[in-house]
Amino acid sequence: MKFNKKIFACLAIALVFGALACFWVFNGERAVGDRAESRKVQRVKTSSVVRTGANSKKVTEISLEELDGKRSVRIIESDIVRPEVSVDDDDEEANLTPQQRAALKELQSALDDDDLKAVRRALEKMIAKTSSGGTLESLPVAMRTRALEALGWFGKDAVNDLVPFLADPNIEVSNDAFEKFQLAISECDDDVEKSVIVKTMMRAISDAEQIDTMLNNLNDMRNSVRAETIASILTDGTDNARRIMMEQLGEYTDSDVETVDDLERWVVENPDESDADEIYGERSGESESE
Repeated sequence: MKFNKKIFACLAIALVFGALACFWVFNGERAVGDRAESRKVQRVKTSSVVRTGANSKKVTEISLEELDGKRSVRIIESDIVRPEVSVDDDDEEANLTPQQRAALKELQSALDDDDLKAVRRALEKMIAKTSSGGTLESLPVAMRTRALEALGWFGKDAVNDLVPFLADPNIEVSNDAFEKFQLAISECDDDVEKSVIVKTMMRAISDAEQIDTMLNNLNDMRNSVRAETIASILTDGTDNARRIMMEQLGEYTDSDVETVDDLERWVVENPDESDADEIYGERSGESESE
């Protein structure tokens, strides 16, 4: 009996030390992993979109990363080809009526002509003649998706046309619309054009993550344009956009700005840089898309 007690005691001690060893190893590895992760910081990420031809666009994404104090630049380039929105007559999976297929072919024809006004007319006709309720939302998802692709091709020139898709009941369509807005901002030549798109979006979106993503564009604006954009968001933005903007006033002015009055004083005390046109683009004036 005494022998068994000694064995049990030894086993118990071994188990305790084993558990402590495992705990130390686990936490040590996790700490090392956390430190390794903290050493890698993405500092800057920008993107630009330019037309490279009648049927294509080029997207360039540039990110500056830091790893163990060393910085590296990553450049990723990709192409966007003008979409095909029509449906072949023998495509049974589309589940569209002959009239709806004909409407998409008309939309494709306008898109092939690179004519935004004709695309708008084709979409209006499509809604009036082929939707069940005479509204964009009552079109089949397959048609709404294709209409969004057609309008998205025109980027910043179609900003107002893209707004209704942000509220689409299909989450994939609404998310794709948000991505189209991001690409549209990347096409802008100056900060005034970016401001127009940001203000337009802030009147339409309430998702906190999307709002934060849009607010990041304030960093690419000269002080006067940034202040005017912030003031517009605080006046006309959705409830959530106004709330988040108010919470982040100090962050985007790098100061103790907390109210609209503070913002007005800030822009007077921080005039635009003398080389602002070189940094942010020569001001083109308010875009017709607003």
